[in-house]
Amino acid sequence: MTDTDDTLPSSTSSSSSSASTAAQKHNPLHGLTLETILNELVAFFGWEDLGQRIDIRCFVLDPSVVSSLKFLRKTPWARTKVESLYLFMKREQIRQQRASQPQQPTAPTSQVHKPAIDPDEPVFTMDSPARTIALGEAVADADGSADDVEE
Repeated sequence: MTDTDDTLPSSTSSSSSSASTAAQKHNPLHGLTLETILNELVAFFGWEDLGQRIDIRCFVLDPSVVSSLKFLRKTPWARTKVESLYLFMKREQIRQQRASQPQQPTAPTSQVHKPAIDPDEPVFTMDSPARTIALGEAVADADGSADDVEE
């Protein structure tokens, strides 16, 4: 790669070209130049906010696209931070778009079925003696003798 090459490296052989394309299929930065990324970041955040988010001198002191590109091309860690911030910005833009769209309910409230509960009927657990009594079954006393319950 040269100093001015902004895009991801491309393969020259035809056999690895399809493998490279397949590998880049899910890369959101594929085909974007560093200049495009930087210009979008500046448009979204502005130089001041960009300098606060990524503490790089070329973003803080007399910022310009030309000086920033020169530094970012030579400094991999800085370029990685810029690319990460760009991906964050894109995710935030998608979230803002989704938030501004009206939410569509999955099912109308008239179609939601709730089980009918009789407010007069007591609710007991399966092992509750009161449930056993309510069902009219024999209940064992503490001494172990069974009594029939009359209704």
